[in-house]
Amino acid sequence: MHPAERPTAARLRPVRPRHAHRFGVPVRRLGFLLLVPACLCLLPRAADAVEGFSQPFLEVQVAAPESGIVETILVKQGQAVRRGQVLATLDQSVLRTSLEFARAKARATAARDAARAELELRQRRLEKLLSLREEGHSSRDEVERTQTDVQIAQARLRAAEEECELNQLEVRRIEAQLARLAVVSPTDGVVVRLHREAGEFVAAGAPQVATVVRLDALRVKLYLPTDLAGRLSTAQSVPLVFPETGQRAPGRVEFISPTTDADSGTVRVELIIDNPDGRYRSGVPVRIE
Repeated sequence: MHPAERPTAARLRPVRPRHAHRFGVPVRRLGFLLLVPACLCLLPRAADAVEGFSQPFLEVQVAAPESGIVETILVKQGQAVRRGQVLATLDQSVLRTSLEFARAKARATAARDAARAELELRQRRLEKLLSLREEGHSSRDEVERTQTDVQIAQARLRAAEEECELNQLEVRRIEAQLARLAVVSPTDGVVVRLHREAGEFVAAGAPQVATVVRLDALRVKLYLPTDLAGRLSTAQSVPLVFPETGQRAPGRVEFISPTTDADSGTVRVELIIDNPDGRYRSGVPVRIE
């Protein structure tokens, strides 16, 4: 074979297709880069991915102020209650007996009446002696002794009156103790759980008797990216949606955390949804629309 016709390395290299490189980037890699923006368009925005859950505006674990045995449960689960309404009572038998005794003592006024009568008697005697003294028919010593008797009678009357006041205070003290044995709702709301039944013992370590929640307003906690949270302000209205039911409601920004969580890079934001008629349910997903 002629040396000119012998194949060389240059002649044996495969021929690359035309336009194999555009701006120094291989065609296959360039095609991949062109697909990336299209994929990014399909990703949800940060605000669309933010989701929280509706919560009661207020949830109270109503506790018994004293340890004891539950005597009566006066409400049921799901029942609406008012502030100050008695939910349950503890055993009051001992205190009720003490209260009857204290009221009987408070009604006893015999000692006070006797002291008052004695004082009036001593005062009339002193007045007579003073008038006789002016006429010279009574001695000075007799007048002084009668004056002392009047002072003693006054002291006895004051002691009797103070005893009556103490008896009245004892009645009030026992009534206050009885009031502490009543479990009272601190707010308007709904009883969602009863932790005790009649006859069960309530200990100091576990004093919960019932759970009462306020549902006339709902609270929503969201964790937003810092840039999105920075666009919000307190009392601002934000449109919210309930994905499960399709309901929409305005949420009022109540709190924006002044700090960003270092681990997640998000800011805690709390919103309030007015719910006077109970349209919206607590415990379901809520997101920014």
